[in-house]
Order: sequence, then structure tokens, then C-alpha cells
Amino acid sequence: MTLLVILPIASTALAQAKVVPVLARSVLVRRVSGVVRVEPRGSHVFRVLSDARRSIPVGSTVDTTHGKVELVTAATTPGATQYGFFNGAEFVVTQAPSGFATLDLVGGEADAACGRLADTAHASSASSRVLRLLHASAHGRFTTRGHYAAATVLGTQWTTSDTCQGTSIGDQSDGDVATRTNNGALNNSLRPGQQVLYRCAVHGQRPVSRAYCIVILLTASTSITNGKRVRFFEFSSGLGTKSAQTTARLCVHGPKREFCSRYPLVAGTSGFKIALSLCLPAQGPGNYSVTWRLGSVSLGAPLSFRAPVGEPFTPCRTLQGNPLVGSSLGSLGSDVKIVNRYSLPTFAHGLDIRIFLLPTVIAGQQVLEGVVYGDAGGAPGALLGSTQQLTYRSSDSPGWYFLDFPRHPTPTNPSGLLQLNPGNYWIGVISGDTAGVAGVAYDPVSRADNSNQNPFAEGPTNPFGPSIAGDERLSLYVDYFVPPF
Repeated sequence: MTLLVILPIASTALAQAKVVPVLARSVLVRRVSGVVRVEPRGSHVFRVLSDARRSIPVGSTVDTTHGKVELVTAATTPGATQYGFFNGAEFVVTQAPSGFATLDLVGGEADAACGRLADTAHASSASSRVLRLLHASAHGRFTTRGHYAAATVLGTQWTTSDTCQGTSIGDQSDGDVATRTNNGALNNSLRPGQQVLYRCAVHGQRPVSRAYCIVILLTASTSITNGKRVRFFEFSSGLGTKSAQTTARLCVHGPKREFCSRYPLVAGTSGFKIALSLCLPAQGPGNYSVTWRLGSVSLGAPLSFRAPVGEPFTPCRTLQGNPLVGSSLGSLGSDVKIVNRYSLPTFAHGLDIRIFLLPTVIAGQQVLEGVVYGDAGGAPGALLGSTQQLTYRSSDSPGWYFLDFPRHPTPTNPSGLLQLNPGNYWIGVISGDTAGVAGVAYDPVSRADNSNQNPFAEGPTNPFGPSIAGDERLSLYVDYFVPPF
């Protein structure tokens, strides 16, 4: 009799032990708190989840609007798992063979609620209306995806929400969160305390854009200065667009006034051009909004946010050049100048030139400086400025390196920065007499560069001198302030 009692118990324990997730096929779910409902793929019926772990097929919907769920998925290592806790919204869970589990936000309020709210007396709060919001804390490979953008993590705490403005993602722990629009136009890596908002128009805005995405990145931090806690806040905005335009206009409306500046559209990913701006809330704490325009056409409604503190006035910053790591690799020769041609749409105060460098098989070190030349009939002409010297060693890691412009303050130029008028320029580097130590990335583009021999010890020549056209667009750009100054 004892044996008859023990066998069913042992059999049940063995059955429970076999409930494991299967990579890209099934996941385990368990109610942690509140009410959690599950609609297994293909069932079309929600069922209340119990405290016991249950296997559901990928493609199932989990409703954590009123509860919290533990989600366990298989990892790529046989027998290993990864897990996370999620609450606040409905989501559909899938998994790729790479191990990344994706949670697509569904349900919540319909997007039409934004339009209805905007037509009422509550229009001022329409932009902040939350349609769906998912809180997440995970250990492993997880992606949460909203209407416009997704967040990918390897283990941290974050939120993903769809609002009337767009998809908002916030990093709430000590790990990094990689965010990206669903169409690949823009991306940002969030640090703890940062928040990003994306809004996209898949079909763009005719006739100026075939598709676009807009982003606002908010950074709030606190530091200790002279024994006191000091709060800091900055905001960045970007535009990714498929358009024939070469520039875009950003208008920032603050508590006191609105100012607009023109920004270059540079090469981006997935066929998009991008424009980027980094600003401080120089009009003090309060409500701000940003609007991007192509030509005279505004791209959707303004995106708004609140600055908790103000900052001393500093012009906004942007870049011109190639901010992407190129598809091809090469190295810098000895005593060579190489420059690429770009156009500045506004007056500029140059801060630095940034170049992507990486080690090669050649040991040692190589020096280089950044250079800026004016345009003379489509070729590099007069020398306008050069940066401080950088020494790259074969033991240095791959990455973006800064070549700072020296500051020479004058009564007419208190900042001492390199001043450039709107127009065409040739931006690049001059390398030292050790060849091949500093590797560079570039994209093959017909007649993208001009180069010539120039002994580094003699400094960059003025003018540039006879040159040879080449087909290398370096991963290099100039970082500068834009008006108003």
C-alpha cells in the first residue's frame, strides 16, 4: 500500500521537473502577484494564471495589466535558462534562435484615444497620455517593443511605454539599454537614469520625406560639488529621414522663446539620413518642445518634455561628416594628408574632429592631427585650422578618438574656437612618419577623398597643394556649435 501511495507523488514530481522552456518554441510563465492572464497561441481565450510555472508556446499573449509575471526562456547553452519579471501591460512573447526573447506591447488604450483627447478641453495633456506601459526587470537576453521602437537588454530594469507622443523607454538600473526604432532609422544606448522618446512615420510626409523618425533623449544626473548635490539636465534630439533634402531645421520652443537652427543631414543606417542636436535647457526649468522641419514642412506635432532644472547658456551642438563605422578597413600611411568634402549649412564654432581608429598588425605608435581646409573650386584649398596632436599606440583599443581644436580667445572671438562660415570644407587628418600603426574605417565612395604627401614634422601645408582623388570616405566627423550663439 505504501508503494501505491508513493508512486503517484514521485511521478508528479518527475512530470513537473520536465516542464522546461524550449528555445524558440515555448516559454515558462508564473504569476508573481495580482491577476495575470494568458492567451496561448491559437486559443483565442484568456485564462487566469496560477502560481505554478506553466509552459506556453511562443506567440502567446500575456496580460500583466493587473499583475506581475515571471517569464523563463531557454538560453542558447543547452540546459541554461534566462528569466525576467514583467508587469503593467499586455504583450506577445516570441523568441529567436539567438536566444533573444521579444515582448511586443499590445492591448491598452487605442491610439484613437489620443485624437479624442486632443479635441477636448484636456488637449494640453494629450501628449503625455499613456496607452500601454510595461515595467521590466530581467537577467538575460530580452527585447521589449512598442509601437515605434524597441529596447534590448542583457540584464537590467527598464520601462517601455506607448504614449500619444510616441514610444518612450527608460533605464532605471545600473545596466545599459540598447534602443532602436523598429525601422532602423535611429538608435541610442541608454545609461542609468536616461529616457528616450521615439516617434516615426512609416510613410513619411510627402513631398519632403518618404519615411522619418524623430527622437528626444533626456539625461538627468546628480553630482556632488563642494559638498552640495547639484542636478544636471540636457536633451538631445535627432531626425532620421529618407529624403532628398541635405539639411533639416530644428526649432526648440522653451519657457521664454523659440529659436530655430539648420542642421546637416549626414549618412545614417538602413537608407536614412540623420541630423543630431545636443542642447541644454538654457531658458531655465520648465516645458520645452522640439519640431523638426524639412524645407518649410513640419514633421508632425511638436514633441514635448519638462526640464527639472535650467543650465547656463551654451549653444546646441551637432556634427558634419560620417559618424558611422565604415564597412572597409585600412591604415594611415606615413606623412600623408587625407580629407573628405562636406558642407556646413550655418556658421559654426568647431570643437573637435572625431575619427574611428583601431589597431593593425603593425606594432608601435603613430601621431596624427585633424585638419580643416577651405574649398577651392571643388578641391581642398587654404588651411583654416588644425587640431592638437594625438598619439595612437598599437596597444590602444578600437573606438572614436577626439582631436581637439586649440582655443585662441580674442576680443572678437571670446570662445577661441575655430570659426567657420557656411560653405564647403575639406575635413580630415595628417599622419606621422610611422606607417600603418593606426587603422581606419571607411566606406568606398567614388572620388570621396583627396590626399597628398606632407611631412608631419613640417605641419599641414597652406594651401593644401596638388592632390590625388580617391574613393575613401573616412569614419570621421567634425563636432561643432550651431547658432544662436
